[in-house]
Amino acid sequence: MKSIEIKEFLILDNLRKVRALKDIARGRLRLKERSDEMSKVNVIETRVKEILEVYPNTRENDNLLYVTYLEEYHYIDFNKEIFINYEEYGLPSFKSIERARRKIQNGKGIYKASEKVEENRKEAECKYREYYR
Repeated sequence: MKSIEIKEFLILDNLRKVRALKDIARGRLRLKERSDEMSKVNVIETRVKEILEVYPNTRENDNLLYVTYLEEYHYIDFNKEIFINYEEYGLPSFKSIERARRKIQNGKGIYKASEKVEENRKEAECKYREYYR
């Protein structure tokens, strides 16, 4: 199996990144990283970033983001069985995709959701913190 380092991958143009990601999903290419767990995280973040860029409506809806992720990179039609037993299918969890989206949107301030959605998210975060203090 061929492999590519993260640094090499990041400097590719978008078309080559998409091709590389498809090869990764098919098992033809592997990203080199310090550990397999870190490699998975970087792949998820890279894929989520691509989706947020191509499909702006996924910036505001984690459910749509997750379904789009599965359809784009795992070629799976989403259903209840897959959502419940995602590990058996070798799929990332809903929470992993959500965390990647939050990291991308909060870190560099790009691919932001609408102001209304951002306000609702911050309000929910405040309520959560107040409740669990």
